[in-house]
Amino acid sequence: HNLRRLAEFFEQVRHALGDVPVLISSGYRCPRLNQLVGGQPDSAHLQGLAADFKAPAYGTPCEICQHLVGSALPFDQLILERIAPAIWV
Repeated sequence: HNLRRLAEFFEQVRHALGDVPVLISSGYRCPRLNQLVGGQPDSAHLQGLAADFKAPAYGTPCEICQHLVGSALPFDQLILERIAPAIWV
């Protein structure tokens, strides 16, 4: 159920970003994978309610965050991550 909700939400994200491709690098994580990647023990990834993504055709991760913060999309967290050399939302 949660993964379906997440997929439907990302269709809204894609549309909000001008229908550009949204590249998801991490969605649901089992507890072991979450631990291996250094995820928080209470990460929403564990429930299939979070995803890390980029949309290079729209702009930088910072530009994506700025746009989504000003949108009407319903989300509780929008995190700009920077772990050299990568940056993602």
